[in-house]
Amino acid sequence: MRLGAPRLALVVAVACYCCGAASSAGMAAAQWGRRLPSSSTGRNTIICRTLALRSSSSRSSGGRGSGSVSSRGRSSCRGSSASDDAGGEGMLRLTREVRFEIEKVKGSRFIGYAAPANGEAAAEAVVAAERERYPDARHWCFASRLYLPGRAVAERAGDDGEPSGTAGRPILNALKGSGLVDACVVVTRYFGGTKLGTGGLVKSYGGAAQAVLKAAEEEGAVAPFVPMAALRLRFPHSVTGTVWGIVGATEGAAVADDSQEVGAAGTTMEVTLPAEAADGLAAELSERTAALCTVERA
Repeated sequence: MRLGAPRLALVVAVACYCCGAASSAGMAAAQWGRRLPSSSTGRNTIICRTLALRSSSSRSSGGRGSGSVSSRGRSSCRGSSASDDAGGEGMLRLTREVRFEIEKVKGSRFIGYAAPANGEAAAEAVVAAERERYPDARHWCFASRLYLPGRAVAERAGDDGEPSGTAGRPILNALKGSGLVDACVVVTRYFGGTKLGTGGLVKSYGGAAQAVLKAAEEEGAVAPFVPMAALRLRFPHSVTGTVWGIVGATEGAAVADDSQEVGAAGTTMEVTLPAEAADGLAAELSERTAALCTVERA
């Protein structure tokens, strides 16, 4: 079988160039495969450092950024880009983790894992946890899509030593196609002794990602995504009851347990709530406390 030429990437030190054209995942979810039990074990090992993100007005074709080198001496950050799908409408989220292994490809195992990740640190922890779970595997390739309130959706992908564009990009394409945000997909590969070529790698990594995402949908692990906002409230003791009453009556609002600071002058706390309700809550707090409660974005 004749293979297409891979996209070339020039790596200088720890900077990586993200190519804009997306490689096709090229493979439907595997007909044969098996669901695997998920593990909730998390690790805080950092696999990739933060890459520069563009604003929502930027093109989503990729960009330059600085990455870190993994513990195995290979660039684990393929890059990041920001799409302009910042409103949150029509987006989906994972409610729990899902694992699925497709049928072996010329002896190689490809294990897909999809998990919620509400920030860069959480996505890095997902990748690190898979490394811990399968320490004798050859590659742990990933993609993530993280919602940035009012800005964009940050997209990242890592080839983890596979030829550039043959692993992270197909996984990212599958993740984008699913409509999921605040999610990370890792495909772990056990090398089976036979090289698959660039086309085979694209199909295998993309297919494993599609299969685990399809399993997530079939298992009811997908739900509508509701963009959230965080507000920091400051108010004197004299209006404490009023503030708590308003916050408590706001649907979807919650006070972070570790955010409350009570002092002689009053209280400071953070409230998370659906983004569409943030302005209304701020206006009501200001009106009913005669502007004694100040509100700012956290």
